[in-house]
Amino acid sequence: MRRDSIAQLRKIARLVRNAPSHSAIILTDRNNRVILWNHGAKKLFGFRPEEVIGRECPIDYKPVGQNLNPGENQAPDTEADSYSCRTTIATRDGKRLTVYISASRLRESGRILGHLFVVEDLTDEMVQEKLCLTFPDDLERIVKKRTDELRERDAQIIQSAKMATLGEMATGVAHEINQPLGGISLITQGLLRALHKGKLTNAMLEDRLNAITAQIDRINKIITHLRTFGRQTPESLSKVHVNRSVMDVFDFVGQQLKNHNIKLDIDLDEKLSYVLADSNRLEQVLLNMITNARDAMDEQEKRVRHLLATRHPPQWAVNWEKKLFIRTYRDSGYVVIAIGDTGGGIPEEIRDKIFEPFFTTKEVNKGTGLGLSISYGIIREYGGDISLVTEIDQGSTFFIRLLALEA
Repeated sequence: MRRDSIAQLRKIARLVRNAPSHSAIILTDRNNRVILWNHGAKKLFGFRPEEVIGRECPIDYKPVGQNLNPGENQAPDTEADSYSCRTTIATRDGKRLTVYISASRLRESGRILGHLFVVEDLTDEMVQEKLCLTFPDDLERIVKKRTDELRERDAQIIQSAKMATLGEMATGVAHEINQPLGGISLITQGLLRALHKGKLTNAMLEDRLNAITAQIDRINKIITHLRTFGRQTPESLSKVHVNRSVMDVFDFVGQQLKNHNIKLDIDLDEKLSYVLADSNRLEQVLLNMITNARDAMDEQEKRVRHLLATRHPPQWAVNWEKKLFIRTYRDSGYVVIAIGDTGGGIPEEIRDKIFEPFFTTKEVNKGTGLGLSISYGIIREYGGDISLVTEIDQGSTFFIRLLALEA
């Protein structure tokens, strides 16, 4: 987990103010490694923070029924996002203490971010009485509040990533607008020359004005779409045709891909069903995928140039070209968007990390590590999934699967 994500989790723990001052508060990452160990935890377990930070937490997240010991008369509910129970723990000096654990899962864009444990020593009868009713209710209220705060922060992160993407697209979008402006300029110059030579007819004027109107409509479409995409609005699910989303994205990146000498191979199934999604966020997912593909091919281009400079370059390098593949098709009850590139592929040792928040292989200041994580979270919210097929020096293909809406 990246440093920014760990700092975010630590901030969450500091916000838990309503827990009794003697409570042990423990925060772990998604792999149950300790990232925060407060004074109460030190006092209860006997371990100093520096002895446990980064190590496996002595408590596992095992949801059970209220006031039950883990595994006692009830199977764990692995999907539960919170639970409370009485159990026993072992301290540093080997003592067994009866404790009351209140635990919660912390999520980000639908993915598990970590776990929060609040542990009370039940040795004191007064503490037991206090915990009978009030503390579980207080903790539930606190967790709900922090969950709402996480959702709001998640929306802010998505918006920030969206604006960062627009910033990267700025040059390409400017070129998309300059093209029709250049066309208007040429048409206007032609009309002026015809007027000065006395050759301007009503038919010619009408034809050229219609051409100017078409170019203005094109500019308006780009600007309107740009403003809609950049605006922060509440998520609204509706029927979306993915082919239209794909083509709308190329209003932003079409020229930029040409500037990077990337060839396009687009094959869209015109008979696709609609999907239930937010068109704005779906376009953000597609932009993230396409810009990642662009960057991967730019990096592979450097490698290919180096290989071509050798005496006996491999045949694949001789035949290599930058190409982006976009396919849409129906697969059983799903609509699939496949986005492939001819980049260098993704090494096996990092394939299981690419959807983690803040994970990036790009240079400093060239990537936030949020694009794929946000994309995965968005698609999962729509009941879909993202999978990957990749091969070193052959490229990668991401498959976005969304539930099809039946007619």
